[in-house]
Amino acid sequence: MQQQLAYLFPTTQQASRVYHILKNDGVGFMSVRFHPDNYTVLATYRIEQTEGFDKTSSMLDELAELHGGSEVSVVS
Repeated sequence: MQQQLAYLFPTTQQASRVYHILKNDGVGFMSVRFHPDNYTVLATYRIEQTEGFDKTSSMLDELAELHGGSEVSVVS
């Protein structure tokens, strides 16, 4: 199953920082891009259907919070 999460940041600089962390720090199983507003980072990844906890989602939430962002709903 494919999971897409979006994180909104107060500034484009904060969004860019998180974008580059995800792109450059070896998260190879994840596709990362900017929403056209440049304040939102979109992360897409594949998860296996298990009954366990999605650690990737939790990691993304913590990273976004660390940089002043929060998860939002985005219509593509």
